[in-house]
Amino acid sequence: MSPIAKALSPNDIEDVSASYSRIDSALPPLKAPDPALVKQGEELAKLGDAARGIQSCDRCHGPGGVGAPPAIPYLAGQYAHYTAFTLHMWQQGYRNTSPDVMAVMAKKLTERETAAVAAYYQQVRSQSPLEEAELEGQH
Repeated sequence: MSPIAKALSPNDIEDVSASYSRIDSALPPLKAPDPALVKQGEELAKLGDAARGIQSCDRCHGPGGVGAPPAIPYLAGQYAHYTAFTLHMWQQGYRNTSPDVMAVMAKKLTERETAAVAAYYQQVRSQSPLEEAELEGQH
């Protein structure tokens, strides 16, 4: 998808966006997560838990979960069930496509913490530095 997206002109992007915005989604809207769960997830994402040796997600994935694609994926706006599923795959040893640190961190999370981090990132709307620069250039 990236090569196709990179080849689009600003007008093409606007046209595609307008087209997709008119499509009725077959998926129901996402339920609002429990605010306490989101708060817990935000604390883990931004601060980690030093007492338990859990690094903040921000340390690798950047503030607001913007990532550094393709090596470090973005987390902002990901569906909570996808993020939780991916963390479970790390916890169970089924995923090992990046440095060992991800498996180590994921295995330290409780089930509630996994859900909390996932809930937090689902509602985060961050822009990558590249997107921010592009938006500034349009003004």
